[in-house]
Amino acid sequence: MDSLTAFRNLLRSHGELLIGALAGLDDHQALSAPNPSATWITQHLFDCLSEVQSLVCGSRPVEDTAPLETLPWLDQVQALEDRCLGLDKALGELSEEELDGNPAADLEGDLGAGGPNRRDLLAGHVGHMGWHLGQLARIRKQLGLVSMPGWD
Repeated sequence: MDSLTAFRNLLRSHGELLIGALAGLDDHQALSAPNPSATWITQHLFDCLSEVQSLVCGSRPVEDTAPLETLPWLDQVQALEDRCLGLDKALGELSEEELDGNPAADLEGDLGAGGPNRRDLLAGHVGHMGWHLGQLARIRKQLGLVSMPGWD
């Protein structure tokens, strides 16, 4: 298996776990969790996925949704799922060799340290999503829910 396929598999599985865990929360739980809240994580990852797609694939997702914070909770979760699927589709148009190239857009702040290539950026994002999965598992546990749906 090439690394692009591996990245896509990891991002899909992380996305599926995130969406399942987020969709299992109601409006109150999504907002009442400790800092960061599930709503903050959702909005943050929505924005991060846009940035990763821009840097790695050279295209930004079409902004066809209202600002996430104005949407009902489950619509926010759906928008995040759509953004995950959009990144997967955009990655499907890349070649393995393109991952060794420079980012497709200018990097901001700490992202530019060390001159990462597209492969480095994807690896960092996989870890970043994993970090937020851990936060979400903690939030769910603190709300009296199983850490991840289906893991009980």
